[in-house]
Amino acid sequence: MGENTGTDRIQGERGIPGTEKEGVIWADSFREITPEGNVVWDWLGYEHLDPEKDTICPLCSRAEWTHANACFVLPSGDVLTSFLTLNTIAIVDKDKGGFKWRWGAGELGHQHDPTQLEDGSILVFDNGGHRPSSEKFPYGMIGFSRVLEVKP
Repeated sequence: MGENTGTDRIQGERGIPGTEKEGVIWADSFREITPEGNVVWDWLGYEHLDPEKDTICPLCSRAEWTHANACFVLPSGDVLTSFLTLNTIAIVDKDKGGFKWRWGAGELGHQHDPTQLEDGSILVFDNGGHRPSSEKFPYGMIGFSRVLEVKP
């Protein structure tokens, strides 16, 4: 965590304008470090996210772009993560750097703790905070919690 995206990377009314940290929006990073302190793998979120598609919840601060609140190394070596302010869970392809899979925008609301089950499904706790209106949830920012099982 802690890579600077610059405010020019995220345009428009995504997040609360003026809430950047010292005028900057920060993005997450993942690093694999040996016991000796050598970085052997580095993933910088701003290099793989799309500012037009991966937008901050409109009710959240713009101090950080994604707010990764989970990072689990899967048996394949890929990384399962949760981006709270994007309402998205994803699997980062460790070899290629991009995403193997991601889901949640328009469905999740500030989720936590995605866990891969033995059959490959993902269990995720959906807090429900700031869930946007949609055809499925037509009554505005509806807050309710639930646990979902998703098959990537």
